[in-house]
Amino acid sequence: IINDHPCRRPEVCLKITGIEEACRKIPNTYVFATVDGAQFEDLDVPNGVVLKKTAILKDFRKSQTVINIATAKSHSSAGVSLCLKNLMGAILAREPFHKEFDLHQAVADLATAIRCDLNIIDASRALINGGPAGPGDVEYTKSIVAGRNIVAVDAVGVTLARWYKKELKPRDVKHILYAEKHGLG
Repeated sequence: IINDHPCRRPEVCLKITGIEEACRKIPNTYVFATVDGAQFEDLDVPNGVVLKKTAILKDFRKSQTVINIATAKSHSSAGVSLCLKNLMGAILAREPFHKEFDLHQAVADLATAIRCDLNIIDASRALINGGPAGPGDVEYTKSIVAGRNIVAVDAVGVTLARWYKKELKPRDVKHILYAEKHGLG
């Protein structure tokens, strides 16, 4: 099952990314993107500092193996969007993350409740400004980062590009720092 909760209309996102077409010939593979609240269920975040509960895709909770695949991009509110920030693609209500909570703390809190077996950043190209949706400048890093530890993967990923025309270190991205403080990396 390949799923996402996109910011834009689901059918448009599936077409633009090409993921549905790319997976069409793979047996027993189901690709969907949804904004339908019926596809979500409550998830408690017992170790959350600001985030205590959110709604998550039902299929995500049922999965035996979770692989988190993020594209490297800048983000107007979070600075960068890598694997930690990518977890927001599995939840229904993203607006509170941006309006009610400290976004960085809420992203780190979410990572305490969603554990991924493998985290991959496609940093073959990075949207280094104008993100998350663009338009913006693209830097071709020709890199892929993968690992079991989401904080370590993001810590490496943030060093691969010059975000907003400057080099960032992992400690410069608050949600990476907060996730480490949660003991996640």
